[in-house]
Amino acid sequence: GGALCAPPNAQYGTYRFSTELVEALRKYSSYNFTIYTFCTIPVDPEEKTNLTFKKLVPATGWMDLRIPLEEKLHPSDIFLGLNQALPRFSKAKLTAFSHGLSFLKFPQLYKKDFSRLKKQLDDFIKRADHIVVSSRAVKKELIEYAEDAKDKIVIIPFGLPQQYENTSVLKVQKEPFFLYVGSDQPIKNITHLLEVFTEFRKEKEYEDFTLKIVGTNLTDLPKGVIQYRHASLEKLQQWYSSASAYLAVSLYESFNYPVIEALSLGCPVLGYKSAIIPEQRTFTHIADDTQELIDFMKHAAGSAFPFVDRKLLLQRFSWQNYVKSLEKLFQR
Repeated sequence: GGALCAPPNAQYGTYRFSTELVEALRKYSSYNFTIYTFCTIPVDPEEKTNLTFKKLVPATGWMDLRIPLEEKLHPSDIFLGLNQALPRFSKAKLTAFSHGLSFLKFPQLYKKDFSRLKKQLDDFIKRADHIVVSSRAVKKELIEYAEDAKDKIVIIPFGLPQQYENTSVLKVQKEPFFLYVGSDQPIKNITHLLEVFTEFRKEKEYEDFTLKIVGTNLTDLPKGVIQYRHASLEKLQQWYSSASAYLAVSLYESFNYPVIEALSLGCPVLGYKSAIIPEQRTFTHIADDTQELIDFMKHAAGSAFPFVDRKLLLQRFSWQNYVKSLEKLFQR
């Protein structure tokens, strides 16, 4: 659970996955779990739960030294490596969660992290009993990289945000802005996103539109772009519901959690195939090039896109089903 310790301006990606999965395990699993962290997680002492949070320090050498020591002192039956890494020397049944191979496809964008990520990949392919991925696209890539791992790989798509599951789509007026939520890592292709928006805004009819980007730390932003380092889930809910559309232009995605967040709250999603996994494409609008994306934005500016089938979305992307599928792996 190391990702649970992310600071507020980095609470996307693996943080969102980890928090959603931990909550789903609390709600839907009959197993008992110890969640390793290197920070203090607030808990209600009166709540009866199957989760125990255990703070392990120091954070330096956490996966290489501290967790292996804990596994030796207090062995677990099953170890869930939520962020691709697995501890050495553990005798538990090992389940690794792979979040994609973008670093292999675009090594020039991961100069600092490439060696670490490649080492983790080779390690979990060799040692994991099961490898969980969120999309058939990631499974295909893993098999192409290591065909011997084929029988280990299981596809389990993420669920809708649990905070939004029982929330009706807000009946609010669509406002003249587009939305992006995530980091400003090069793989997210933010420079291109800003270029597309600037081109869209050139027409007088759309010059009052803005682009809200959340989770980034950029300078010299084009006119009409508003940046937020962090936003609460409540604020995001409001923005997803009122945005003309969500824009997804990443060079690679293994799931792209904001896409499913936006769809669940009635926000049309426009983007490139590289940014939207196959399982989500039925609900989204895929552009083949920049001009088609701008055409989609003009269409969205007139509130012309209908809401997606939220009932079908809930069936396709369910954390309850995720936990059921995960527990089947424990029983093998």
